[in-house]
Amino acid sequence: MPGAAVRKLKSKGAVISLVTTVALIAAIVATLLGTGFFSTAVATHDAAAWLWTVTSGEMAHVNGDTGRVDIRHELTDAQGHDVEIVQTDEQILLRDLDTGKINAIDPATLQVTGSAETPPGQGVNVALHDGKAFIVDSVQGIVRQVDARTLTPIGEPLRFAAGLTGGVFDNDGTLWFAVPKEGTLVGIAPGADGNAATVASTIGVAEPSHQLVLSVLREGVAVLDTTGAKLTTVYGSDDVRKVDVPLNGMAIMPISTDSTIATITITDGRRVFAVDGTSVKDYAVPGEGTELGAAMEWWGRIYVADNATDKVYVFDKDGKVVDEVDIPAGDGLIEMVARDGHLFINAPYTKNALVVDENHKVKKVDKGIGGVLGADIPPEEKVQADPPKPKEGPPGAPRNIRATPGDGSATLSWDAAPNNGAAITKYVVEGAPEKTYEVAGNQQVLKITGLDNGTEYNLSVYAVNKKGDGPKGSANPVVPTAEVPDAPGAPTGTANPDGTVTIQWPAADGQGNTIAGYKIDSVGAAGASQPVGEVGDETTMTVPAGQLAYGQQFAFTATAIAESGAASEPSPPSATVVPFTKPGEPDNLQANTANAKGAVHATWTAPIDNGRPITGYKVTANGQTQTVTGTAADIGGIGDGETVQVDVVAINEAGESEVASTTAKAMSKPTVSIGQHSSTTNAVTVNFSANDGGGNATCKLTVGGKSVDGGCSSITVGGLSASSNYEAVVTVTNAAGQATDKKNIVTNTLSGVVRCINGQNGETAVYCDTGIAIYPQPKQSGTPDGRLMNGTRKEALCKADQGDKVFASHYNNNKESAWFVKISGGSYIPWAWFNLDSGDNLDLLAQC
Repeated sequence: MPGAAVRKLKSKGAVISLVTTVALIAAIVATLLGTGFFSTAVATHDAAAWLWTVTSGEMAHVNGDTGRVDIRHELTDAQGHDVEIVQTDEQILLRDLDTGKINAIDPATLQVTGSAETPPGQGVNVALHDGKAFIVDSVQGIVRQVDARTLTPIGEPLRFAAGLTGGVFDNDGTLWFAVPKEGTLVGIAPGADGNAATVASTIGVAEPSHQLVLSVLREGVAVLDTTGAKLTTVYGSDDVRKVDVPLNGMAIMPISTDSTIATITITDGRRVFAVDGTSVKDYAVPGEGTELGAAMEWWGRIYVADNATDKVYVFDKDGKVVDEVDIPAGDGLIEMVARDGHLFINAPYTKNALVVDENHKVKKVDKGIGGVLGADIPPEEKVQADPPKPKEGPPGAPRNIRATPGDGSATLSWDAAPNNGAAITKYVVEGAPEKTYEVAGNQQVLKITGLDNGTEYNLSVYAVNKKGDGPKGSANPVVPTAEVPDAPGAPTGTANPDGTVTIQWPAADGQGNTIAGYKIDSVGAAGASQPVGEVGDETTMTVPAGQLAYGQQFAFTATAIAESGAASEPSPPSATVVPFTKPGEPDNLQANTANAKGAVHATWTAPIDNGRPITGYKVTANGQTQTVTGTAADIGGIGDGETVQVDVVAINEAGESEVASTTAKAMSKPTVSIGQHSSTTNAVTVNFSANDGGGNATCKLTVGGKSVDGGCSSITVGGLSASSNYEAVVTVTNAAGQATDKKNIVTNTLSGVVRCINGQNGETAVYCDTGIAIYPQPKQSGTPDGRLMNGTRKEALCKADQGDKVFASHYNNNKESAWFVKISGGSYIPWAWFNLDSGDNLDLLAQC
């Protein structure tokens, strides 16, 4: 199925936009906006999808049947960027939201076949179907067909009222989008053979200036009027079905789905409405919070992501939760897209993804797996805790309400009302004759027509959120008049590095009226319209830094105001402008001892880029400065054990961020001190205290020429001789050097017993009565030192070999040996007549 999506980061207290699988109502554009990373196109043939990973800046080709990645492809200079992927088997289109650049890629070779430049940020959609491609500039209201491989324009662009929403193909190859300012749904037929695209159908679906959310179904197109709480499903020009939906909060829909059922998610009410024609079914989502993603119907079940818990709930047709699937998503949201008999669930800010088949079997996907083409290990983003959720209440009153008269009209503008913790879903304007106007929560400018010139009108406006109606705010009395100036020429806007935006415009012709000033309004994505400010008769304005969201697309209109207060028509819109300023201070800076001599290792997480991609980070420590493109750096040249300050700044087109600082200590040489020890006849165990100096130290014990590596607290060396003196040496080594400590250790004494057992008859019965001779030398010659009787116990000191074997016959189990054992007292006894403790193992004795 075709698809593009709108997503957001998990809330961290700052507005950050990205592009993906959720179409978001404009009421949350100013508060919880998001974007994302994958769209799909129809008519593909392999059960696979390319999924994006932000942290590594790469796309992974995921096989839906196996749930495995077979290709990983890194995009140049895209690490940490938000990228939208639109794909068919024959073509891939990528739009980098940080730079605005669109690349066409041949999936067979992964080579770039064409490119196009668009303003960065949200506000441009890319659509692809069966070799046809469109670039939809929602801010400007421009729809342009392009060659799918080269991205060169085909024919003249189509122009509509600024502030479009949607821009996705259906299965029949019609491109659909909504025009909120006109309350219409528009279908575009692509041109063929070099011919320009044409408008195939225009269908009214809502009152003008209502907020519209579009979702293309397997059959038909669903348009949700969030302002009027009504869903319109268009199956054809003569088959349009409308149904009321009890919206009570922010509503989102998937921009496309492989289903005939439209799914509406109330994010802050934790409900899902499944609409089949005019039938509405209600599902309650367990848990708390406002971080639900757009639900999607998949083979008889409803899947909905809870981004607060990194979980996907699965409902059966009766509304019962039949499964809960975990998918750690880091800082990003969970995305879903249906493609070729599989539901792909992606977490762009981690290496995690899932694939669900038609039988609802779930396969876990590791997008960062090695052993495949293009494999590398992607860095992981650290998760930041969400800020406390604000207490919810009805909105406050709109501020700075102003009515300006026109010819048979009045234009009412106001600053946003405080939402008091719950997104504003609409504004209600009263005071016009015979009609009350409801406009979307992202609309703060309304032109009311059909008024009588010379008649005074008193207009008011109030905001509405899920908690109820806010207080009314009243505008100045307004009297329409035919004496109005001409509209100014189209403004030009310039985004400045300090976060301000400079707007200039040609002066208006007063048509006999004296121009007293100009009023500037902005048009943003999804039809959002807000007043920017007013000036006197000069033709330039500088918008203060921070008034316009960084990284968002805006166009500007100028309206001339006469001394009488009468207003001209708005000018044509300016070209799109994306405000920007220096990036935020790097987050979560940590510096630690590196496992290298004289070095520390620093890591941090990317801050908000404030409208322009971060091109690098300047890291300063120990009088050295280096610039890196990733979020880690090693700093060397530091003295052993020296503590240094590490400073990191982020860099974008506007310059350097504020400094993030921390300290770290370089590795010291290790130290070691031997403590207690224990011995057996053939082994020693040495206990010691080692300080690794902050590095990864290795420890070794050497005794009697034998060395054993082990843990840095206790090591045992075996294979030693009994009753022997040894020097034990402990060596601790790290990258900065090594340390040793020594201690003399004696192994335990080995004893034995003289063994000679008389036989039964004749001489054998008295053979042992005289004892066994012991000698001053290890041989049976010369005068003995004496004789030892059977059972005599002696300490064994060492062993010696005389060369001639001694046979003890049956008197000692036929033992035979040429070895002698030196025993306590200094004499030698043949080992054949002397049985050692511990299994009579002669190897336990050292050589004399």
